[in-house]
Amino acid sequence: MGSSLKIGMLTDNYPHSGGAGGIGSYTREVAEQLARMGHDSHVFTPALVPRLQMRRINDVSVWECPLWGRRREMPIANAIEFTLRYRADSTLVGRYALTHAVRRAAWHGRFDVIESPDFGALGELVSGKKYARRFAVRIHGSAMDQIINGGALNAPSNKDTAAERALALNADVLTVTTEPTLHNVSKIWGRPLDRARIIGNPVGYPGVSKRGGSAACSAICFGRLELRKGGDILAAAIGKVRILFPDFVVRFVGQDCLWPTGEVGSEVIARVAAEHGGEGGCVICPRVSGTELVRMAQSSTLCVFPSRAEGFGIGVVEAMLWGVPTVLSDLPVFRTLGEQETHCLFAETGNPDSFSEQICRLLADEELGARLSANAREHAQRYSVERIVPELLDAWLS
Repeated sequence: MGSSLKIGMLTDNYPHSGGAGGIGSYTREVAEQLARMGHDSHVFTPALVPRLQMRRINDVSVWECPLWGRRREMPIANAIEFTLRYRADSTLVGRYALTHAVRRAAWHGRFDVIESPDFGALGELVSGKKYARRFAVRIHGSAMDQIINGGALNAPSNKDTAAERALALNADVLTVTTEPTLHNVSKIWGRPLDRARIIGNPVGYPGVSKRGGSAACSAICFGRLELRKGGDILAAAIGKVRILFPDFVVRFVGQDCLWPTGEVGSEVIARVAAEHGGEGGCVICPRVSGTELVRMAQSSTLCVFPSRAEGFGIGVVEAMLWGVPTVLSDLPVFRTLGEQETHCLFAETGNPDSFSEQICRLLADEELGARLSANAREHAQRYSVERIVPELLDAWLS
């Protein structure tokens, strides 16, 4: 491992190309750490660009691949006809664009490792030995993330699930974020994944030594404003908290997403807050820069993560590293990230009353918050990017 390696990573939402969260943040942290370690690091991502372009960002070769190819230059009617005739939907075109970019990058020598996420079988066209000596799949729990309370939300088709499973089972290396994710994906796929190594998602520490002054009676909830993240559950708890703490305010920060009801997340959260007496205690913020998010979190009394389902919970680890007390849904995945009363507080998943109770505990007890944040910051260091990337390299190459 002492010599320089050529490593490629596939993602569908790289932050530097306009994506956010999840696999995109994971890929950025790993790719940039690999570059800092002296490796030849490449990222391949679909982007809203007219043609393939490669940019050097923080010593990483970022290959931005066009989603629509030649149809970008067509009148809309011709583009539609082309799409229907050749069944060239954006996902399929994006995969072929990724393959073209990988082939271009491999002209001067194969990759030692190419890693792909499981979802959508994104790496199915580059999984052979033509481009890389080793092909790895990172299981983020794409299917599991969409199973909520026994029902499917935007659930992948059986065909999609089968393709994801086939991609993973044919890979040289499997890694997965947590034991609960491994269990759930194995159950959905109907196959034990005995080869998979459990390696958490890495987080880049922002380098802030201590929190600034916190805004009185405030909380932040950050992540996509989608059903899975449970913003409506927290919104329903705001009114109950404001009975004891009338100035309590929650800032919801993240990208708006469409919900099954046809509303977008910001509309749902604002409506639910108003219906449950929380009007005036709910502020919706658009996505912000990483630096601004750290500032907002560290100026809040606590962070709340009311998710209905998760594959890991990278935001939880970030909040812990930033020294902010957290209230979390009582999910098995979150239980792997911290212990009740030691690193965080857990609320019953999906229960606004339970969330309001735990939030009030932290608002009323500064000593409890200080103890939780101090313990959590030290505990979360195990997910620092400097510790996680060597584990990934060992899994990829051993």
